[in-house]
Amino acid sequence: MNIPIKTLMKKTGVTLKDVAEHGNFSVSTVSRALDEELILSVREKAIDLIYERNKFYWGVLKHMKEFPEIEKQSDKTTEAKDGSPEPAAQTR
Repeated sequence: MNIPIKTLMKKTGVTLKDVAEHGNFSVSTVSRALDEELILSVREKAIDLIYERNKFYWGVLKHMKEFPEIEKQSDKTTEAKDGSPEPAAQTR
């Protein structure tokens, strides 16, 4: 069970001003930094923008995860007519 830090502060008598003075921050910075809903919302929006601006990149990564054999394609070998392995790039 996670108890919000602001609730713990309230129950123990620690104020935003106390934390601000102790850490040499402004009271408004401490208030925003301890607002867990705000933090989650800001992170979510940042992730949305990262995804939106890099759809092609994420698509390539997703495709590579779904088809990992693509990465190893250069390692594949074929059999020569005599049964010995030879690199796939070579042709006879």
